[in-house]
Amino acid sequence: MLMTHAMMYRNRQYLLFLFIMACVLTNRSLWAAADNDYWQLPIPSQGDAPQTHHPVTHDISPKSCALCHKKQADEWRDSYHAKAASDGLIGQLHYFDQDSAESCLSCHTPRSEQIEDWQDQSLKFKATGIDCASCHLRQHQRYGAKSKTTSVHGTVQAKPLFKKADFCSPCHQFSEGRGLKLAGSFLENTHQEWQQSQWSAQNKTCQSCHMPKGSHRFKGIHDAEMTRSAFHIEAIRKAKGFSLLLKNQFAGHALPTYATPRIIVTLTSSDGKKVKTHIIQRQLFLDKQQSLQQKSDTRLQAGETITLFLPLKPQQQAVAKIRVEPDHFYKQVIYPYFLEDDEEARDEEDKQARQRLLKAKQVNRDYTLYDIQCPSWQQKDQHCTLTPQPLKGDSMTLLNDNSS
Repeated sequence: MLMTHAMMYRNRQYLLFLFIMACVLTNRSLWAAADNDYWQLPIPSQGDAPQTHHPVTHDISPKSCALCHKKQADEWRDSYHAKAASDGLIGQLHYFDQDSAESCLSCHTPRSEQIEDWQDQSLKFKATGIDCASCHLRQHQRYGAKSKTTSVHGTVQAKPLFKKADFCSPCHQFSEGRGLKLAGSFLENTHQEWQQSQWSAQNKTCQSCHMPKGSHRFKGIHDAEMTRSAFHIEAIRKAKGFSLLLKNQFAGHALPTYATPRIIVTLTSSDGKKVKTHIIQRQLFLDKQQSLQQKSDTRLQAGETITLFLPLKPQQQAVAKIRVEPDHFYKQVIYPYFLEDDEEARDEEDKQARQRLLKAKQVNRDYTLYDIQCPSWQQKDQHCTLTPQPLKGDSMTLLNDNSS
């Protein structure tokens, strides 16, 4: 991919940090966990399908898989695995050199065939993201959590890795030499966060929450129900004010686990004169040398609790709102950086990249997690009203019950 005029105006060091934010630095290395040969990234090309396989299965696209696996394909189609090669990503890649861009794609579109398509199509690339073949196919051999015999594409071989958190680690955990570390913690640190939680000791894996009953929706921070299932919340009107307790009780990692989202909690007295705001986020900034630094980390680690308190007079009521902005860092920092100077869109490819980034920036996935109404003091502690009502039970039970 040729360097554009716009790329010449960019600070190379800053672009490297943006690249680190957007991608997992795979360096085309093997994952060091069990079955390390399975996750060579990018995934080598499949080659020709065996003649014993039905001709329809020679096509390894999700469209082909959906002919027999409609339920899984429908679930996947709405997931963020399917959207892993989004407008925002493809627009950013225009400003990277080819090796850096391909390292990003090694997780966002991990099959070599997909990366070759990107090389040919560049900004016109329409990827299938982390698709069926990315997880289930190696050299036209199908793998899964269970064995299954079929004459269509041969036996599906069971691989224990499919039931382990290690399966998700290659793209959800940085390691030494493979990703940025800030304030002693890798930028992408989900697997280590899980290992340090009670859920690891109980063998409740990534799949337990994000693939209940084998669901391929892969729900996360963008889904309000999923986020609510992670929290334990207590909102109580006390004699001296409004107490709001938030606990990351059921997520097996920090909440949120990455630096992109933020959660804003705002408590306000009924007359509007008293306001308390708390932001739950791994907040990053660029110093004078344009080096990425960590300003603060107020995320809730697994099992961690915070309590916010708003002093009130007995007759005062209060309200609270908990808002989730899943794409905050990209929308507020990364996309504006590339879009800040119209003069840099000097050729047709620059304009196309800009259009991709503008489209991504305009998408609004923010949502209200809870609205809370807190009454005046009634001579005893009183629970405030939450809308919607909090879910009851642990996240594994809740998500399994609602996964069908």
